[in-house]
Amino acid sequence: MIAFSLAFLQHYEKEGFGTAAHHGQTTIHPLALLGIAALCAMVLSVKRNKAVYPFILATVFLPAAQRLVIAGADFSMLRLLILAGMARVFMKNEVAGLRWRKLDTLVTSWCLVSAAAYIVLWGNVSQLVFRVGQLYDVLGMYLYFRIVVRTWGDVEGVVRFTIKLMPLLLVLFFIEKNTGKNPFHFLGANEWAAVRHGEVRVQGAFPHAILAGTYFAAFMPLVAARYFRRGGKLDAMVGAGLVLGMVYLCRSSTPLVGVTAAFIGLVGWRFRRHMRTIRWSTLGILVVLHIVMKAPVWHLISRMSFSRGSTSYHRFLLIDNAIRRFGEWMVIGIKDTAHWGHAQGDLTNQYVREGARGGFLALVLFVWALWEAFKLAGRLWRQVERNKAQRALAWGLGVSLFAQALMFLSISITHSQQNMSIFFFVLASLGCLAPRDRAPKRRKAKARPRSSGQKRERRSTPPQVRAA
Repeated sequence: MIAFSLAFLQHYEKEGFGTAAHHGQTTIHPLALLGIAALCAMVLSVKRNKAVYPFILATVFLPAAQRLVIAGADFSMLRLLILAGMARVFMKNEVAGLRWRKLDTLVTSWCLVSAAAYIVLWGNVSQLVFRVGQLYDVLGMYLYFRIVVRTWGDVEGVVRFTIKLMPLLLVLFFIEKNTGKNPFHFLGANEWAAVRHGEVRVQGAFPHAILAGTYFAAFMPLVAARYFRRGGKLDAMVGAGLVLGMVYLCRSSTPLVGVTAAFIGLVGWRFRRHMRTIRWSTLGILVVLHIVMKAPVWHLISRMSFSRGSTSYHRFLLIDNAIRRFGEWMVIGIKDTAHWGHAQGDLTNQYVREGARGGFLALVLFVWALWEAFKLAGRLWRQVERNKAQRALAWGLGVSLFAQALMFLSISITHSQQNMSIFFFVLASLGCLAPRDRAPKRRKAKARPRSSGQKRERRSTPPQVRAA
């Protein structure tokens, strides 16, 4: 039905769709208008355990070019869904079930500090409106997921639903691969698929082929975890094959790095008791390599290439320039990095982007939030170690976070609402499932030694008599 609708309505195309970003103007297709109305209705009406499903549908089927401009503010389809989601949680009083924890404080602090630094840096109304819009996207999506995702069944339901959508998405990806024309171009996606060194790079409804591949690569550990659920082996095998197919069609190195990291992470389950040793050993190896190598250790990123035409050397230069020019951005960020070198204005590194757009404090808070999420993942699998299905999903959440953290060296997601959705879903899942934060240990007050005079005085005090 969806494929038929796409074919039937492709004749309706706004002039210039697929060739411009269309910021600041209303560009909404009748099919997208009908779809977003249905998705908003779903957000407001479905049961809580299915409240994330509309976001998945909007992510994979509605390009970011679909937008409404209200009073000068751009509302993409996902922004409208966030608005409907906030209305839902207050109407149904679901916000009362939110258990605030340290991870929520870190994510909120990161968002607020980054936004404040950016606003102070630019100091004009237009950038204020832009940054407040981004803050609404990031914080609104995270808090919505934190409120509606509460149980193991909620997380598993999202994974199952995504697997069901993958066959149709793979067909659409194959159409784009074989024809060179994006089936979503009439909704504002790039009309023609990018071709690099003779290879078609499929992107679907996503802004870029790399972002499309990394989105599905992040799902790989969660899909693989289905193998350990009763009746889920077929889901896991079919889902893993579909993910690999879509990642392959994207023809980008970064998604392949994500899939490789997911595989390493899943195999790492056998060494789960030795993760501390593995972490410190890895750090020690990197330090030794940095000492003995002629180039800095982060130059190794330039050698991580799994496809022809990879821009891994650009990623190395971006990290190298950010370190060398630390003083330029450490306080409140920097307006532009184009003067760092060729194509250095394109911040294809989430960590560099956080520092360049929010200063060193914003970067520290972002990394701290990731660290806290990893700690929650570790505590979670230990809590449910005796339950095979739950421990697999707990480990899968941690591995998905690991794969995304590694892919952040080559992509930035805070400008892509679609890729933010999977990242914040993983964070929210860890935040709701992990055991409560440990209360700080209170020191017992030492009893003060009493003098002999005090002891004699207590003995001489007559006992009190209860009133009759």
